[in-house]
Formats: sequence, structure tokens, C-alpha cells
Amino acid sequence: PRRITGGPGNNVIPAWSHDGQWLYFTSDRTGRAQIWKIPASGGPATQVTQGGGVRPFSPDGRYLYYAQSRGVGDLWRVPVEGGIEER
Repeated sequence: PRRITGGPGNNVIPAWSHDGQWLYFTSDRTGRAQIWKIPASGGPATQVTQGGGVRPFSPDGRYLYYAQSRGVGDLWRVPVEGGIEER
């Protein structure tokens, strides 16, 4: 094992992308829990959600599904490359 995340904040609840090339995770590095992705081989992390997000998963490789706050409430999705978040 090796660490691939760093920087401020808590980085928790990792999930593999559909193709195994990315890791999605929840981080509060911006002051609010958001979903981020990072290459599984390491590199810079990219923020995926803007409206908050926890518990990411991507079973189809097209969309990232998540809860918007604390794992409770409606199911949301956003394209894996980023974009419009929808309930």
C-alpha cells in the first residue's frame, strides 16, 4: 500500500472507478464535504462535485452517484468527467 492523497482535510470513503483507473473519495479540504477523484497511480486530485457530496460510487462508468450531505437524503449523480449535478 502507498498513500496517494495528501494536503489539508480528511480524505475518506474511497471507491474505485468502473475502469479501475481512478479513486473517488470524500474530502473536506475546501471546508465542506465534496467528492474528488485522483488517478489510481497517483497525481493531482480533481474536485468533481460543487454542491456537496459523500459516499461516491460509479457502477456504469458514465455517472458518479452520491449522497449530497452526510450520506442521508436523495441520490445525486454527475458525469464522471464533471458537469451538471442532478437529483
